[in-house]
Amino acid sequence: MDITADKQCSTELNKKKQSSRIPSLDIARLLAMLMMVQGHTIYCLLDTNIINSGLWYWNTWTFIRGITAPVFLMVSGAVHIFANKRNEYGKIKKETIKKRFKTCGRLLIIGYLMQFPVSNLFDLPFIDINSWYAFFKVNVLQMFAASISILTILYIVTRKNSTLAIISFILGNIIIFSSPFVLTIKWFDILPIPFASFLSMEHRTIFPIFPFTAYLLIGTTVGYLVQKQPQERRTFYIATRLLIGGIFYILLSYLFKYTFCINLNADSCLSQSPISPVLIIMRVGLAMLAISVAAWICLFFEKLKNPKWWISLENIIGMFSKRALFIYVIHLIVIYGSPISPGIRHFFYQADVFTALYCAFFVIFITMLIVYIYDKTFSKIHFMQFYKYLIVALLIYMLFI
Repeated sequence: MDITADKQCSTELNKKKQSSRIPSLDIARLLAMLMMVQGHTIYCLLDTNIINSGLWYWNTWTFIRGITAPVFLMVSGAVHIFANKRNEYGKIKKETIKKRFKTCGRLLIIGYLMQFPVSNLFDLPFIDINSWYAFFKVNVLQMFAASISILTILYIVTRKNSTLAIISFILGNIIIFSSPFVLTIKWFDILPIPFASFLSMEHRTIFPIFPFTAYLLIGTTVGYLVQKQPQERRTFYIATRLLIGGIFYILLSYLFKYTFCINLNADSCLSQSPISPVLIIMRVGLAMLAISVAAWICLFFEKLKNPKWWISLENIIGMFSKRALFIYVIHLIVIYGSPISPGIRHFFYQADVFTALYCAFFVIFITMLIVYIYDKTFSKIHFMQFYKYLIVALLIYMLFI
């Protein structure tokens, strides 16, 4: 019995060594998504006067919320290095390119459908300009789709990952340092609403591509550096090098503050808005530190000498990490509802602190359960067909009825 268990454990370890997946990146991405879910749930349910009260713990909570998207994007950029494999000529397979752009298209469609401004398509000609602004505002899904499209184009025009890493690093830093200026331009006076919304926060856009695409691009550089390391040293490399890189960017943010923001009011320089130049730079460093912490956690558990349960846990974390965007979509449906059911916001709007916290745990649990069931059944053909027909039926109901 023990021999059989040892063989199974050895087989799992060999699979792990052959796999290009990095558990520390999975941990960081999943934790970032869960933090985004709890933050969004509490913000949607809680009385906003409490959040904006100026108390230090709410300011801290809001500040931490701002780091979750940079962590998620940086990890996503890193893992794409491993997912987008090149052939002997340095090109990405056409199937991979098509898959990336199809994914981006789906994310755009889902993102816009989730903020559809009217009850059905027939009412679109009668909506006012403010409704169009609300419809085309850019959230995580639209921003991620645009960022992945940009990254995919960079993969197409380059022939080496080293060239890609250099271009991504340079372009990412250009976006970081130019974002405060780009976000002040009146893009809605220059471009059509759908395009202007990606570059401006003027009409409720939360995630403009300046600066958020930068985190994905810098993550791509990180992924290349990690890829160069031997398999057994990658987690340690992430833990140590991103710790150094994170400290460097945080120090750079303070240098930027005291060099360029010395005559500005402290609140405007350190405001909790993506338009703050200091905060944009600091978030890069804090995202690196968060990923480094995830790597240290991974190293700690690996030292416990219990590979069987750790490998099982890694597989579960990897599955949820892979479905991170699905987690994001499902949690919005749980909060706001769907065409066939109300969300919890209908029952707990402007709740007290403890109720909002309980609801956040509930949303996380239900979301993870749905994602787990989906992942375990999606591979079965009859369930796959069921999901497709269900989605089509919901879209028809939402758009035409």
